[in-house]
Amino acid sequence: MPAPTEARASRQAVVHIVGDWQHWLDRLGLKVPRALCGAYLAAEGPDDGPDQDAPVCDRCERRASRHSLAELVRARCANRRARAATADRWAEAATFEDLCGLTAQWLEGELAFHPGGYDEPDPETTELLPVLADLNRIGFLTEASQPGATDPGYDGAGWQQRAAVQGYVTDETLRRVLALTAQTHGLLYVVHDPSDRIRQDAVVVTTRAGRPYTVFGVWLPPSNTRMTYGSWCSREIGAVVNQAHQVTLIDPEWGREDVLWPALTELLQPHAD
Repeated sequence: MPAPTEARASRQAVVHIVGDWQHWLDRLGLKVPRALCGAYLAAEGPDDGPDQDAPVCDRCERRASRHSLAELVRARCANRRARAATADRWAEAATFEDLCGLTAQWLEGELAFHPGGYDEPDPETTELLPVLADLNRIGFLTEASQPGATDPGYDGAGWQQRAAVQGYVTDETLRRVLALTAQTHGLLYVVHDPSDRIRQDAVVVTTRAGRPYTVFGVWLPPSNTRMTYGSWCSREIGAVVNQAHQVTLIDPEWGREDVLWPALTELLQPHAD
């Protein structure tokens, strides 16, 4: 059984109690006239954590540093493997339905990144993720989305948002259902035919300090598809996306959150498992 060792930490002598020494010191009523190492203080079993308020000896600090570095290396290696596997998944996509399914998986956190350059969805869409994933699974390849909001922004300026979603649709029946949903709930509906080559007027969906900041509904040229999928997916996939209708639904009222997304949830009910 190794004996206690002493070290210096934070200008205070610290005794590192190893193994059963603490138990026998307590049984014999002996008091160590220096602070005990926080890595072992009050630890009654191997699964007990360290005392965060107690000083830690140099030995344990070095061990913790090495342990943290090892964890960092393992995490980076795991992330690299996950990204490589994700890249393979995007490269293997052969149909529009494949893209929709992979986008749904990314929205649910099952893939390491999206070809558009995002590791994860924007935090503001967290509550929308289940609906967005299901929309992709029925054939609405979402390209952008946002909730309604009227709260001050991160910079303190006054921001306003309209709830909105835009993306690509190849199925004519789904496109008609989306149009009917927009008509039923009083939503703005913008659609671009694959043959469109004119940049139509966009709809402002976000303002900052009263000035337009973000627009939805504008026609997206083939270069947008190349920029999003070109580095990760096949050329054939890009051509398929460019032949899809571009569909946008927007709540006309600023800040409203209880119309567009509930309407889309209702649309999804027939497809629920």
